[in-house]
Amino acid sequence: MKNNLWYIIKYGFFVLMWLTIIWFLSDQSNLALPLSSFWDLIIRKMAHWFFYTVLGLLLVKLITGYVSWSVDNYHRYLLLVMIFFLGVSLAAFDEIHQSFVVGRVASIWDVLIDSCGLFFGICWGARLQTNRLRHSIRVFLTK
Repeated sequence: MKNNLWYIIKYGFFVLMWLTIIWFLSDQSNLALPLSSFWDLIIRKMAHWFFYTVLGLLLVKLITGYVSWSVDNYHRYLLLVMIFFLGVSLAAFDEIHQSFVVGRVASIWDVLIDSCGLFFGICWGARLQTNRLRHSIRVFLTK
């Protein structure tokens, strides 16, 4: 188990900064792009997916600082499921926040896209933690 306080503070800071960026972007009343409505929609949904993929990676990195990654598979999968539900809760909370912003609406589809991105990020982070993808993302953000 990693008891390195600096590790937990560092990755906790990264997660909080990333959540702050997500919060700031969802707090904007108009994020219209000078594109056709089709491309505007595609880019917005890809942005949802991207931001929550990175959040999934960061959450895996943060949580594995608290819990040893060398536990048995059952507990490892349970940990990943807990990370997923934490991320989905954050996505739902972000959509609820967005519903109070003038000119924005909350959408269950955005939560589903966020959840897909989160799932991808968590799976990618889990593979990086088990060293199945060596030298990826500069050894998963420099261990």
